[in-house]
Amino acid sequence: MIPILLWNSVLCVFVALQTVLVYLYTKQVDIDASTAVKILAAASMLQLDAITEKCISVMTASISVNTAVDYYEAGIKYEYSQVTTAAFDWMLLNLFYSFSKNFKELRKISVELMTKLVASPDLAVELTEFSVYTILKLWVLLKIRPDWEQFTNESEVIETCRNDHEKLNLQSDKSKVFKPAFQALRLPHILCHEDHLKTLEEDKLFPLKTLEKMAASLSQSWCQELDGRKIEESESKAWCTNSTALYSIASMG
Repeated sequence: MIPILLWNSVLCVFVALQTVLVYLYTKQVDIDASTAVKILAAASMLQLDAITEKCISVMTASISVNTAVDYYEAGIKYEYSQVTTAAFDWMLLNLFYSFSKNFKELRKISVELMTKLVASPDLAVELTEFSVYTILKLWVLLKIRPDWEQFTNESEVIETCRNDHEKLNLQSDKSKVFKPAFQALRLPHILCHEDHLKTLEEDKLFPLKTLEKMAASLSQSWCQELDGRKIEESESKAWCTNSTALYSIASMG
């Protein structure tokens, strides 16, 4: 008996080749979001430019949370930069608003792609850089937990993350593959907030020495800023609060 997943794969290839053959005889082609990637693969192999252009047109016009990752990977594989760029730009705008609610598609994102998204200055961030850190934890947990289907909402996943430090230790053999994505984070933007700083300490995903070094550097920068210009009393209190928090973690260890 052919496994269901294998049979579905064979069926998709058959449909794609059938579409190409129909085009060769009729010069007509019917392509939609569900078949575009497979037909693009067949058309590329047979160098049928008209079908390829039709696939690219359909794909760039039908990018959604359910197609973005597949389209991006197809664009990379078959070297169609229009598709890759369009899918990547869509993900930059929708990583938080769409993928955080679609665990299946979030789990598909590769380490290389996630790192590129996080590192991009054009990433649409929800509120603060801490939201990037939060979705990275969600993404890693969905990647490494085989029982990911049991989760129904983000808070449930994050709570499991908090209680499962050994699985999320970025120094472990199983999780260190995800380090590049976390290294792309703009940590100074997270360390500016005391509550976020506390979460980083509790999660233990980053070596304490890394946080200490960065916290000390930020504190020094803030002190120089305070010395170098005149500021309002309310702003001064904010600076002092953050600086105290950073000095506190910098002195830990």
